[in-house]
Amino acid sequence: MFDHVIFAEASKDYKLEQIQRDISSWLRLIWRKRGQAKEIRDFLENKIFLLLLDNLWKHVELSYLGIPHLTQNRTTKQKVVFTTRLEGVCGKMQAWRMMKVGCLNADATWLLFQEKVGKDALEAHATIPQLAQRVAKECDGLPLALVVIGAAMSTKKTTSEWQNALTLLQKSRLYEIQGMGDKILPQLKFSYNHLPNEIFRRCFLLCSLWPSISKTELIEC
Repeated sequence: MFDHVIFAEASKDYKLEQIQRDISSWLRLIWRKRGQAKEIRDFLENKIFLLLLDNLWKHVELSYLGIPHLTQNRTTKQKVVFTTRLEGVCGKMQAWRMMKVGCLNADATWLLFQEKVGKDALEAHATIPQLAQRVAKECDGLPLALVVIGAAMSTKKTTSEWQNALTLLQKSRLYEIQGMGDKILPQLKFSYNHLPNEIFRRCFLLCSLWPSISKTELIEC
C-alpha cells in the first residue's frame, strides 16, 4: 500500500532533530546538520508513504520535519498517523479523523496477563490463579501495566508473594493515583521495587537525576 512506512517517537520532551534523524534512518537518507528537512521533503514529495508518529504531547510542525504539505484530496497517497493522550493535540495537529483507543476489556486483560505470567507460576498453587486475576484487575486494562506486572510475577510461585503483590498495588492506588493519566504510577513503582537489589534501585534513581542521560537508554537498561 505504501512505498515507505516510517515510525518515529516524539515523547514528552522531543527534539525535532531527533525525529528528523529517525525519519532519515527509515528512508536511508544521509544525515546532514543543515537542510535535512529539505532533503526529506524532496525525497517524499511524490512518494506514497505512511508516517507513524507515536506519543505526541504537543503540536509538531510537520513541515519542520520535512513532511510535504498534506491535503485530503491529494492524488498521491501520503498519510500521517499519530497517537496522543491529549485531545487538544488532535485539534492543534488539525487531525482529519480521530479514533479513541480505550483500555482492554476484562477478557483481553486476563488473556494478556496470563501470557506474560506463564503457566509455571499460575499452576504453582491452586489459589494463585484467583489472586492473579485480582492483580490483573488492578492494572485497569492498561497494556503496559499488564506486561510489566505480568513479567515481574512470572517467577513468583507462592501465595504469599502474590498476596503481597496485590496488597502493594492496592495500597499504592489509594494515595498516589489522582487521575486517569497517573494510573500507571503504582505499576511502575511495583516494577521498581522488584529490581534485583538495592544497588539496582539506587543506580536507577541516580541515573534519573542526570538530564544528559537518554531516557530511552535508561528505560532499556
